[in-house]
Amino acid sequence: HIFYDLLTAGRSQEDLCLYSASTEYWYLNQTGNEAYAGEQSMFDLVQKSMEVVGIDGPQRMQVWKVLSGILHLGNTSITEADTVEGIKSHVSPDEKRNLALAANLFGVPADALESVLTTKSTEVHGQTIVIKLAQDEAIFRRDAVA
Repeated sequence: HIFYDLLTAGRSQEDLCLYSASTEYWYLNQTGNEAYAGEQSMFDLVQKSMEVVGIDGPQRMQVWKVLSGILHLGNTSITEADTVEGIKSHVSPDEKRNLALAANLFGVPADALESVLTTKSTEVHGQTIVIKLAQDEAIFRRDAVA
C-alpha cells in the first residue's frame, strides 16, 4: 500500500514527478480494484517510523524517489522493431519520457537504463558481445529491475 500512500502524500513533492491517480500507473491498475486509496496519515506514520529507526530526511527522499521511479518504469512500454538482427525489443519513442523520469529518479543515465532493459552482454574470448533481447525478455527484465 505504500505506493498508494505515496501518491496521496507525494503529489506535493515535485522531485517525484508523480501523477495523481493510481490508475495512471501500470503496476497499480492491473487488479481492477480501485477501492484502496492512499492515506496521508499512513504516509506520515511511515515517515515517522523511518525517522525513529534513523533514516533522515535526505535518505527518506531517496526511498521515495526509488519507489516513484519504479512506478514510472512500469509505465515504460517495450515494443518490437524489425532490425537487421531480426525482430528485437526497444523502448517505444512515445515512452521515452517515462524511461527518462525513472532514470532520473534512480540517478542513472536514461540510455544506460534502456540498455539494461533491452540488451544483454556476453564476454567471449575477451570480447564483449551485445545482444538485443526479444520483447518478452525485455518486459521480464523491466519488471525484474522494478
